[in-house]
This record gives sequence, structure tokens and C-alpha cells, in this order.
Amino acid sequence: MPIKKFLYTIDVKKVLEDNNIFLETDNKNIIQKDNRPYYVSVPLTSKHSAFIPIRTNLRHNFGYITKRHNRGKSGLDYTKSLIIEKSKLSSYLVKESGISLIRS
Repeated sequence: MPIKKFLYTIDVKKVLEDNNIFLETDNKNIIQKDNRPYYVSVPLTSKHSAFIPIRTNLRHNFGYITKRHNRGKSGLDYTKSLIIEKSKLSSYLVKESGISLIRS
């Protein structure tokens, strides 16, 4: 059975445009980096899913911590999630992404 990949780089600008969300470039409520990996397999309803960004330095407790390193913590940042219609999911995916492993 093939392994499914759920980490992708997404077209954030297209997600925002399709949902009529207009942001100032200094708005920190939505991550506006083109190469940010997102976890994309989070069903919310029968019609909606969420893109949840993976962050290397979560400064709050509203996420899922995957790794602690030095004084920081990495993981899924729920506060920066983007909710999308499942029917449009594939149109926002740019490429499969990954997370580099840090070996101690």
C-alpha cells in the first residue's frame, strides 16, 4: 500500500484570493511565506478541511508540539490555520513538502 503524504507547500495567495481575504503585508495573523510546509489532512466537516502550518518556533501553546530544541518548540500552529473547501484542496497544492530531521 502506498504511503500518503500530507505535507505540502500551498499557494497561500490563491487560498486568500479565492476566499476574498485581503491582508496588509505586515499582517501576522496568516503566514505569508511561499515555502512554508502545511499539514493538509485535517477534516473539519463533510465539506471543509484545514491547512495547518508547520512552524519551527511556536511561541504559544495553541498547537501540537512535535519537537523541542534548545529553548524553542516546533509543531503544528493551529492559530494560523486556513480553512478550505475539500473540493478545492488539490488546486491549492504546489508540491509535496517535508520536514528535515534534526539529529542530536
